[in-house]
Order: sequence, then structure tokens, then C-alpha cells
Amino acid sequence: IYIVGLARAGTTITLEMLDKHPFLASHKYKHLPMPFLPYAFSLFTELSRFFTKPIERVHKDGIFVTRESPEAVEEKFWQHFFTNNHNEEISNIMDGAI
Repeated sequence: IYIVGLARAGTTITLEMLDKHPFLASHKYKHLPMPFLPYAFSLFTELSRFFTKPIERVHKDGIFVTRESPEAVEEKFWQHFFTNNHNEEISNIMDGAI
């Protein structure tokens, strides 16, 4: 499930709602350093007290998060598998020529 929207459109609250569903899962803030190894990195973070108390997000929007809060980390996957996505010299338009 991809959640897409402009800033302040409710994507965070939608992500938090979906993350509570028993048949769905999401990356968490604790996965940001190593999103390709979420299980292994989760074991590592469980040994620390890092980021266990809620703090306000950098957006200063009144939403408080911990390392267990759901977070969209797909940007790192796009950058890894689609290396030219942010290269303005290369067109990323997909057409019938591909």
C-alpha cells in the first residue's frame, strides 16, 4: 500500500492507522539507518535506550514519535534501485519505447 499526498494532507495519520491493522506492517523510525535490514536492525535497537521517549517531529507539527512509530522510508529504496531518479539530465518518462 502506497500512501501519497501533499504536505498536511493526512498521510501520517493514515500511515499510523494502517500500521495498527494486524495484517499490515510498516517500516519504523528505528529502520531509517538500515531499511534493507529491518529485522536485524530491530534486534540491535532493542538493546539501546535510543529514541524511546516521544519527541516532536522535525516538522514541528505537534506530532510526537518514538522509534516504534511508523515511517515511510521508501525514498531510500527508490534511490538504491532507481539511481537516476533525481538526475535532471536524464528523462524518467516511461513510454512504449521501453
